[in-house]
Amino acid sequence: MKKIHVFLTTILAFLLLTAGGSIMVKAEEAAASSAIQAGKGLVVEGSPEGYTYEKGTLCFIKGGSYTVSMAPDTPVTTDVIMVKGDGNFALTLNSVQIATDSEGQ
Repeated sequence: MKKIHVFLTTILAFLLLTAGGSIMVKAEEAAASSAIQAGKGLVVEGSPEGYTYEKGTLCFIKGGSYTVSMAPDTPVTTDVIMVKGDGNFALTLNSVQIATDSEGQ
């Protein structure tokens, strides 16, 4: 009887560890997939309904928490970032480098 208890405990522990690992991976995948490229030079993490990108201008229009980073293989951009809307904005710039048109060309 004790062997069965140990066996069942081992299986239960294995199942819990396996499920926990897959939950962590799915959470990391979800976080990575929330980053969307805006224009040619920037990547935005946050609600896509909260910002627009038109003609080189990234405009935050709805309050929320956003992180802006450089797009892969893009060291500098000439894009403009604006905050123009209602609500509270938490905007994090993660190594963003913006140049004037003449510097970025």
